[in-house]
Amino acid sequence: MPGCCSPRLLIAFGFCLATTITTAHAASNAQLVATPLVASSVGRWQLSGPPRLARPAGDRLQVAHIQPRPPERPRLLVPLYVSFAALQALDAHSTLKAVDRGYVEVNPLVASSSKNGAAMTAMKVAVTTSVIVASEKLWRHNRVAAVAAIIAINGAYAAIVAHNYRNANR
Repeated sequence: MPGCCSPRLLIAFGFCLATTITTAHAASNAQLVATPLVASSVGRWQLSGPPRLARPAGDRLQVAHIQPRPPERPRLLVPLYVSFAALQALDAHSTLKAVDRGYVEVNPLVASSSKNGAAMTAMKVAVTTSVIVASEKLWRHNRVAAVAAIIAINGAYAAIVAHNYRNANR
C-alpha cells in the first residue's frame, strides 16, 4: 500500500511516541517530588495542630522534616544473584567438560577461552559481575524489570547448562 510508511507518517509516529514517553517520565518524576511535599505538609499539620486565632508569643510553628526512605532492594534479587553465579560456574564447568570430550564451543565470544580454564573463569567472573551491577542499577528505577530480567537470564543459562551437560555426558 503506497504511503503506509511515508516520512510524514514516521515523523508523526515518532513525535507521538516521544511525547508519550516524555509525559510518562515527567509524571513519574512529579510523583516522586510531590510525595515528600505532601507528607511534610501533613506532618506539619499533625505536629502543630490546627491554626489558632491567637498564639502566645513563645508558641512557634513546628516543622516536620520528613526524609523519604531510600528504596529497598527487592528480596528476590540476592537469591537470584546467587543462582546466577552458580549457573555461571556450572556453565564454565560444562563447557570445559564438553570441549574435553571433543565438542566445539558454538558461541564465538566464548570459543577463544573455552580451551583455557583460567580464561573461562575470568570471563565468567566478568559476566557475572557486569550482570549483577546492571541489575543493581536497574532496580533503583524499576524493581519489577530488574527481577524479571534476572529470572529470564537465569532461565536462559539453565537451558544452556542443561544442553552442555547433555552433550558432555554422551
